[in-house]
Amino acid sequence: MRAGRGDRSFAFSLTEAAKALLLAEGTDSQYGARHLKRAFDRLLVQPLSNLIASPKIRQGDWLQVDLAAAGKSLRFHREQKNISLAALAQAVHGGICSWAQLPKMAAAAARGQLRLNSRRA
Repeated sequence: MRAGRGDRSFAFSLTEAAKALLLAEGTDSQYGARHLKRAFDRLLVQPLSNLIASPKIRQGDWLQVDLAAAGKSLRFHREQKNISLAALAQAVHGGICSWAQLPKMAAAAARGQLRLNSRRA
């Protein structure tokens, strides 16, 4: 996912454990996924909004969202910083699979060799 606020564009991804928590907190055997939006707001959107409002997130940051140690909340960890916007766009657009790809992408962007591939539906 990619988010931006003025000149502070950044990206984040969720681990499988983070996704599992969101689903566990947002689904109910009786009501289905009715509470999913509330779980996303409470566990992901509100904490992320607080980080955006503070200087803790900077332009070019890539955050990893993982399950916190207590197991009932999410932890936001900066995996990479100062990534060019072109590399961020490529990572988000291409569905980055590994953090190890980011340094190569940043170097390619610096050389002007990074190409955005368009997705076809």
